[in-house]
Amino acid sequence: MSGSHDNPLTRWALSDEGQLVLHQRALANLQLIQSMPRCGAKAKSTGLPCRQPGSGRGGRCVYHGGKSTAGETWGLRQWSDSTSPVVARRQMDKAKKVERAVAEREQRLAAMPPDERARYDAWLRAHAPGPQDGRVGAKMLAALGLGPAPSPNDMTIAQMQARLVELKAEKRAWKAYCAQNGHQGVFG
Repeated sequence: MSGSHDNPLTRWALSDEGQLVLHQRALANLQLIQSMPRCGAKAKSTGLPCRQPGSGRGGRCVYHGGKSTAGETWGLRQWSDSTSPVVARRQMDKAKKVERAVAEREQRLAAMPPDERARYDAWLRAHAPGPQDGRVGAKMLAALGLGPAPSPNDMTIAQMQARLVELKAEKRAWKAYCAQNGHQGVFG
């Protein structure tokens, strides 16, 4: 049975020369880390700026969003392209976990009262994954309490007629406002 000291790399690392080289590399790494810009995000625990190296996206550390995705992949699950059996097993475990989470979410949604479900649906539209463009407008509408109009596919004929009456009344009110204030439109 051979010991761990039989490996030439281990013998070198334990030698005086190896210890000196490893120590110099460690000092160089520390200097590199200390020279990096800091994250600067407000720490919840202390209220002071974060002192972690801000090497991630937007100059933030991994604890404050430095590893978050952006653009088209924001908020979407990331799957590896690797063909390794270990990665495949981990992805299968991840897929099973996702399936369980979806089933639990469906149960919670089914148990929600209608008003809470409506609030949740509005929140979900404002926080949809994907590119930022669509989310910004939805968040602004949600903040104003306006929310997007329901899709015609989701409405009954009676709901569509009621919505049409609302829009016509809104149009009449806007025309009256414009006539009273002399407003001629965007180009007038």
